[in-house]
Amino acid sequence: MPTIKRAAILNQNIQTLRLCLLIPFHSMLILTSKQNDPVHFSSNVEKLKSLSHKSRCTKSYNAEPYLSKGDFHIYIENDEPKLGVRFEND
Repeated sequence: MPTIKRAAILNQNIQTLRLCLLIPFHSMLILTSKQNDPVHFSSNVEKLKSLSHKSRCTKSYNAEPYLSKGDFHIYIENDEPKLGVRFEND
């Protein structure tokens, strides 16, 4: 991964962390894509499946294809996932 891309990802994570520190009991989990983190891709797919609501396609068959295309950000409130944001080609 190019140094500039890694620096951008690190900066994004720091900004997300700053935002989450301002709101108690809230956090943002960033599951990185296959392109951005191939080593942890399988475990990130399993995390996405386990955090997805039972009625969402990411609970089963679309977790891997979506995470292959880009990162997935999951907003967590009081230890419960509340919102998932899917990115493509990021």
